[in-house]
Amino acid sequence: MSSSFDLTLWLAGAFGAPVPRPEDKIQVWIAAFAALTALSTVALFLLGLIQIPAIRNAEKKRATIARCEVYDIDPVLNQATLDVFALTKGVNYDYETVAPAAHSLKTIANFFASIAIGIQEGAYDDKIARLSFKENVSAFVDYFIRPEFEQILPAANLRELIELRERWRDTRSRGSKPGSGTMITSDQPA
Repeated sequence: MSSSFDLTLWLAGAFGAPVPRPEDKIQVWIAAFAALTALSTVALFLLGLIQIPAIRNAEKKRATIARCEVYDIDPVLNQATLDVFALTKGVNYDYETVAPAAHSLKTIANFFASIAIGIQEGAYDDKIARLSFKENVSAFVDYFIRPEFEQILPAANLRELIELRERWRDTRSRGSKPGSGTMITSDQPA
C-alpha cells in the first residue's frame, strides 16, 4: 500500500463523493477547479460591492474639485466676477446701479446654483464645495438676492442656492480659519 498522499482521494472525501476510480480522477480535478472558480467569483463580486461606494466617493470629489477649478479659470466667470466686484465697491447699489451688470449677476448666480443642485443631487462633495465657496456664496446671496433685485435675480429661481447658503451658515467649516475662502476683488493680490 502506498503511503503517499493522493489529492483526488482527499478531495473526494472532503466533498462526500465516492472514491473515484483511476479513470474518474480527471472529473474530480474538474470539480475542484469549478468549485475554486465559483469561490473566486463570489470573492471578486463581494470585493466589487465594497469598492463601488469608494469609487463613487472619489468621483464625487474629483467632480467637485474640477468645478472649483472652473470658478478660478473660466474667462466668462472671471469677467462676471470682476463686474460684480466693481458693483460692491459702491455704497449704493440699487437697481439702477446693478442693472448694467445683470448678465454677470445671472452668470454667477447660475454657477453657484449649479453647485447647490449638484450637492443636493449627490454629484458634488459638500465638504469640498463648502470649503471652496462658503464665503462667496454667502456674500453673493447677502448682496444680491434681495427684493430690490427681484427683476434681475428672482429668489424663487435660486431656491437651491439660498437653501445651500442657509445650510452652510448652520454648519461650521471644520479646518478652515475665519476669513478663508473670502472673495478676492480686482484690487487685491490673488
